[in-house]
Formats: sequence, structure tokens, C-alpha cells
Amino acid sequence: MKVKLILSFLSLFCLLSAQVDYSSQVQPVFNSNCINCHGGSSGVTLTSYSSSMSSN
Repeated sequence: MKVKLILSFLSLFCLLSAQVDYSSQVQPVFNSNCINCHGGSSGVTLTSYSSSMSSN
């Protein structure tokens, strides 16, 4: 019982502490699926993190 509880706690901790890396995990998805329409200089631009955060 204690082992299952400890393993459950460790699994939950790993899930909650996971970090997402924008450059290697998010930007490639945008590059593959979104840049054709959202890569220009007007509207929503998804070519980089800074442009994504500052787009209207």
C-alpha cells in the first residue's frame, strides 16, 4: 500500500513539474501548421515567441 502511494505521489509530482520548451516543442508545431497563414507582418504572427506574445 505504501509503495503504491509513494509511486502515485512521484508520478503526480513529475507531471506537475514538467516544463514545456517553446523553441523545441511549440514553435515546430506552429512552423508546420500555422506559419502559412500567420507568418506575415499583420494580425496574429506566430513566427517567434516574442511576435506571438505581441500579436493583436
